Amino acid sequence: MLNMRCGSKKLRNEMSRQRLVAISHDGGETFDETYLDKGLVEPVCNASIINYAPKGKLTNTILFSNPKDGEKRTNMSLSISYDSGKTWEKSILVSDKATAYSDLLVLPNGDVAIFYERGENRPYDTMVFTIVPKKELKR
Repeated sequence: MLNMRCGSKKLRNEMSRQRLVAISHDGGETFDETYLDKGLVEPVCNASIINYAPKGKLTNTILFSNPKDGEKRTNMSLSISYDSGKTWEKSILVSDKATAYSDLLVLPNGDVAIFYERGENRPYDTMVFTIVPKKELKR
């Protein structure tokens, strides 16, 4: 899965601030046509996506972090898909402050670490490291 933001102002207005996705069925050699993922709202910002594999084995659970707002970089959230990214069933608000770029890590015990930019009025004031306990990832 290739999950990307859209930098074109014209397309952003047409797309209602959603992420673009393309799927590969051959390990990344080729990709299907891109489509809008209506379950992933964004203000055009870097995001992080990772397979939830606490024991090192791939699963159908995908984790996605970004500022979940259609207009501004705010509301850092962890979105969870239990069906390999087809739908995003659950979202956990990590911070309601101004936020921007993030990165995800699945820890060996199953907890999830999120490292992201955050501030009071602008998202670039500091970097924050937050742990989301594995129990919060369940349906």
